[in-house]
Amino acid sequence: MRKRLQFRPLGSSGAFPAWFRALKGRSGVYHIKGRESGALVYIGESHTGRLKKTLARHFQAWQGKTAGPTYRRGQVVVAVEITPDKTAVARQNKRICAMNPRDNEKFPDCRPDHHASDNPF
Repeated sequence: MRKRLQFRPLGSSGAFPAWFRALKGRSGVYHIKGRESGALVYIGESHTGRLKKTLARHFQAWQGKTAGPTYRRGQVVVAVEITPDKTAVARQNKRICAMNPRDNEKFPDCRPDHHASDNPF
């Protein structure tokens, strides 16, 4: 049986919570949901041991060709799956296909077998 994701708040401002700071040096997949709506808005990954830094960029001004969407910390909750470096990208892509988050680019090659069985909610 797959463990359900645990969504946690980040706080509205100030220092990030201890669970978030503990992501330093890790790789994995993160899921961002609207705090009030519960709608999944974004799924991302870091496969280079920079999960904390990559995720934190979604909560500050972010520009350049690798820029992703930004969110207000107090308006979202976040769940993280720690994964080996080599599986983070594939896990992210599978989750995006299965869950269709609002702010992710849509993959034209999503297959039907990527659906309900991968939903960790």
